Amino acid sequence: MTCPKCKKVNRCWCSNCNPNGDTENVVILDKVNEQYICFFCDARFSEDESVDYEWEEMKKEFIELIDAELAFKWLSISEFEKQKLEKKHNLHSYAFGTAVLHYFNRHWQAVGSQEMLIIRRNMRLQKVLGK
Repeated sequence: MTCPKCKKVNRCWCSNCNPNGDTENVVILDKVNEQYICFFCDARFSEDESVDYEWEEMKKEFIELIDAELAFKWLSISEFEKQKLEKKHNLHSYAFGTAVLHYFNRHWQAVGSQEMLIIRRNMRLQKVLGK
């Protein structure tokens, strides 16, 4: 469980995550307020806040790995070819879908042929203009 404030990973206290019963780096549970307390910085956060932070960080990593060109390539090929590209880059379709949403402000399933032309045109314009 990652603390959204200090961004450090706290280990869970359950027997699966912490079989030796260690107290180092273990998140503290405040049962009264239904919050977790970070072992490192004492910040209080909910499980949802931790998950939201982790998802946002994961999305940032996807954007670093997938540029607009690769996202467009993935968007414009068949399902079979998409799977091959995902395997080649060791990424899930969610990663590519996130990149499409980031670069083109559209959900990948909602992009039609007309929008593909617009996206392609905009990408070419950006290249010419050096943006």
